Amino acid sequence: MNKRLTFKEILLYGFLFSIFVASVIFLVTIKEENLPEFYIGNQEAKVDPDVIRVGILSNQGYEEVYNSWNDTAIYLGEKIINHTFEIVPLHFDDVTNAVENLEVDFILVNPSIYIDLELHYGVNSIATIQKEYSNVETSFFGSVIFTRSDRDDISSLDDVFGNTLIAVDELSFGGYQMALKEFENNGINPETDFASISFAGTHELVVEGVLNGAYDIGTVRTGTLERMIADGLIDTADFKVLNLSSVITYYYLSTQVYPEWPIAKTNHISDELGKEVSLALMELDATSNAVVSSGISGWTIPQNYQDVHTTLRALTLPPYENFGKVTFHNTIFQNRFFLLIIVVSMFVIASFMLWVIHTRAALIELTKKSVEMEKIAKYANDAKGEFLANMSHEIRTPMSAVIGLSSLLDTTELSVRQRDYNNRLKSSAENLLGIINNILDYSKIEAKQMTLENIEFSLNDILYNLSNIVTLKANEKNIEFIYNILPNLPQRFYGDPLRIGQILINIVSNAIKFTDEGQVILEITSDTIEDRFNLVFSVKDSGIGMTQEQINKITLPFTQADTSFTRRYGGTGLGLAITSHLILIMGGKMSISSTPNIGSTFTFSVPLNTMELEKNNVELPDIMSQLDVLVVDDNIVSLEVIGNICNSLGFNVKLASSKDRTIELLETEKYCPKLIVMDYKMPEMNGIDLFNFLDKKGLIPNVKKLLMISVYDHENIVSTANAVGIYDFLDKPINPLFFFDTILTMFSRAEIKMKATPINHNQVDLVKPGTSIILAEDNLINQQIIFEILSKEGFDVTIANNGQEVLELLEEAKQDYKLVLMDIQMPIMNGREATIEIRQRDAKYRNIPIIAMTAHALEIERKKSLAAGMNDFLTKPVDMKTLFTVISKYVDIVTVSVKKNTSSNFSLDFLDTEAGIDNMFGDTTLYLEVLYQFYTDFMDVQKGLDVMFKEEDNKDLEIEVHTIKGLAATIGANDLHISAKRFESKLRENKFDFDYYNKFSSDFKTVLENLHNYFESNPFKKEK
Repeated sequence: MNKRLTFKEILLYGFLFSIFVASVIFLVTIKEENLPEFYIGNQEAKVDPDVIRVGILSNQGYEEVYNSWNDTAIYLGEKIINHTFEIVPLHFDDVTNAVENLEVDFILVNPSIYIDLELHYGVNSIATIQKEYSNVETSFFGSVIFTRSDRDDISSLDDVFGNTLIAVDELSFGGYQMALKEFENNGINPETDFASISFAGTHELVVEGVLNGAYDIGTVRTGTLERMIADGLIDTADFKVLNLSSVITYYYLSTQVYPEWPIAKTNHISDELGKEVSLALMELDATSNAVVSSGISGWTIPQNYQDVHTTLRALTLPPYENFGKVTFHNTIFQNRFFLLIIVVSMFVIASFMLWVIHTRAALIELTKKSVEMEKIAKYANDAKGEFLANMSHEIRTPMSAVIGLSSLLDTTELSVRQRDYNNRLKSSAENLLGIINNILDYSKIEAKQMTLENIEFSLNDILYNLSNIVTLKANEKNIEFIYNILPNLPQRFYGDPLRIGQILINIVSNAIKFTDEGQVILEITSDTIEDRFNLVFSVKDSGIGMTQEQINKITLPFTQADTSFTRRYGGTGLGLAITSHLILIMGGKMSISSTPNIGSTFTFSVPLNTMELEKNNVELPDIMSQLDVLVVDDNIVSLEVIGNICNSLGFNVKLASSKDRTIELLETEKYCPKLIVMDYKMPEMNGIDLFNFLDKKGLIPNVKKLLMISVYDHENIVSTANAVGIYDFLDKPINPLFFFDTILTMFSRAEIKMKATPINHNQVDLVKPGTSIILAEDNLINQQIIFEILSKEGFDVTIANNGQEVLELLEEAKQDYKLVLMDIQMPIMNGREATIEIRQRDAKYRNIPIIAMTAHALEIERKKSLAAGMNDFLTKPVDMKTLFTVISKYVDIVTVSVKKNTSSNFSLDFLDTEAGIDNMFGDTTLYLEVLYQFYTDFMDVQKGLDVMFKEEDNKDLEIEVHTIKGLAATIGANDLHISAKRFESKLRENKFDFDYYNKFSSDFKTVLENLHNYFESNPFKKEK
């Protein structure tokens, strides 16, 4: 492959390299093309001048502007000492220079020019003009598109094509730009679709130009036509408005509305002075000279000019004339790193391709050889795996028959010798089957056919099966097998319990096999590894131990730590090989530490998804509080493990490792335990005999006795213990959960009782105590009402503020929830969306009963809810009898007894208090609390409703009205409930009817005002 390059190849490489270098240099050195930048601002200290110049855009003439606004300047000078204010009239073309050259300190201009000044020069609005039309004050205006009334050929915007247009000025927002957007929204391009476009300079000249026939169509700001009519200059019969809005009736309008003219502070003026001017303007009374002279009704807080930004961007008008435009130069600059990567990649690919072409003959030959070798290796590996799988399957079939037949044979009449031979035969067959299973598992792992289950399982089940399998062998070798499990460890998981059990059986069996004295301890703890919960298992033995060289060998298939092990201990050497592979497949890892003649520790972790145990809600008997316990066991490790379990349960525990120490504690130290936990198998005297001895000496009067035994000779031990009055037993190895359950049963056979939720003494026991339900409701008032109702009747209620929180509660499963009361309209995720998600999830709660709650009483809403997967439907306000009737379909309720509270004579003339208190189930205090909550929640909502109505924000407005409608019915505000219901019906038809809104708004204000007056006279104090 060391073939020299040809002359042609050298030239080609040189040309390629030159292009590469030139491209890299160009992309590294390219600079961004300068584009107009918006103003960022400066942080320099600002000194306000003594004479403050207020620039005002003049669209009516300098003299008129001065006369209109001079009183405002005088007012500001009187209000803000140390400063004199002057009016500076400005034409459209003069505004930018005046701000740029610091010729003005404040500026009053139309919204579009304000946006340009804000972005380029950092001006900042401090107040917005308010005007009055037909006794309605507003800080919004629009544009009017009109023609002469006798123009029968022009009736709508569809008829404007080919006609002449006159407007105020290209920079006039209300006099041209608003209408320009309306034209474009209706598919009209003014530059091509109008015969001509002219600009008159003032709104009055525009009106005159249209009415005298010089132009066909005109556009002016709202209020112009009304003002000229009031001045007697024109008559309403002289013109007609095109695209007339039906939403706002207090002035002619053809476009959407925008915030009125703002007064803005320039950047060189301090924020303190700006705030003073803003507050002074907003304090102006409607009757003051400054307000009257300027022709406005006052000032208000700065409005949101985002719609102006949006319109100017859509029309690509200043300052957005370059909006969306990207130059080819800057496109390359912005993507230079990506292009650089492409150039380098192309160079590498091209170089590699040239190298491949240059050496293709040698590569082809090498490739052929590698393919041949790969085929041979694959064939050999497949043959080995296939052989193992086939042989293990072939042998398993007759071996299963042998085991089955020997089991049947064991049920027949056999002689002693025959039964012994049969048992040996069955045991040998089972051992051989275990070896075959190991071979089959190994072949599956090698063939990558091993699959894992992901099912719910209990850790206790695995430990129980493990103890049944390995404890007998441990007893035969006279060694202890001990569980040491971390307290409060979760008990239920999702995973593959069969494989975890297989791993534990392999490791523990090995530990017992290679341990001749002492103990084998299985420790179980938890850890978080890479943000995942892991169960950590450690098997520690006191066996023969291993060197590091032996440790390196034992996880290889068909290999043991030493060649003599097979002869001495038996086995195929497959167990740990399979175990290590299984742990790896499950996403865990195993580590081994060992010391020769001391023992070994095998530790492995497995990532699992935990599942919370069902809460038992068990109240421990008083007798078990700080229970005095004596534990007797000759194995020090086992003794300490049981002592730790007792400590974790809050018991007072003392430990004894011998008969003498036990007697010393009871007789000499006068220790009086309530419970003695005694190991059966001890050197001097077994547990039964020691209990007998202590009884005869009178050292354990009225003490409860618990005997720890193992599976070895279990029945004989139990019979002997029963004969001397010992009836409680615990199998070794000790499982903490079984230990607790056993002691609880000993002390609480007739004393365990479920925690009862306090209920209304006027009610019968309605529900099973501890019945947990979820209340999904975003409104605080509704939360409070329904929570109180259900809690009083014995339910354990958990509140969720939206559908997403419901999903999280069910996922966590901290309680065994029986039912969900689900509101339909909630933020983030509504009730129907949450229900659909619950029904689609593969979890135990997917079929939980879900009852819809909504103020919608329409049949179509009921059908939608049921179609989403809900089980039932309730309308607000919720009637108690109906609520419990519906809940009783899904939760056990014994009886319902409602006693109405008639002791209170509380009444409000503006509410149906009898119905409202009835909705609170006769609880007057709760009713007052709900009224106060309603007042505080909605006292400032009206302004927001007005804005949503003006902007025709159907979705948000409908949600607010819907909420108010339901709560109005709850508190007995009948008029408000009816008007809200009618207005909501219109909104559902996408109709913004002003009369319906006005009635709803009036009723809403009346209720809030009455509540305000009531609580002013009767301050509200919440009862604890």
